[in-house]
Amino acid sequence: TNMHKQVSLDFLVETIAKALCFERYVAETGIDDPDNMDLSEILIFYEENADIYLTKAYELLVMVKGSEEFITDTVH
Repeated sequence: TNMHKQVSLDFLVETIAKALCFERYVAETGIDDPDNMDLSEILIFYEENADIYLTKAYELLVMVKGSEEFITDTVH
């Protein structure tokens, strides 16, 4: 059978937001060695910019799906 997993929209948007924000953090700080990352600094950076990246993540999902009509509590 072809089973679709449901993912909470909030979880998906937050995960994408964190990935986008982390990418920006790495680009701005020039991290070359992942073993030398300060996770507390990364978390602070995300918390300071979360609203921006949550909006960007939502907009990215809408762009990929083509409309806001797919937006429900879960994404399949």
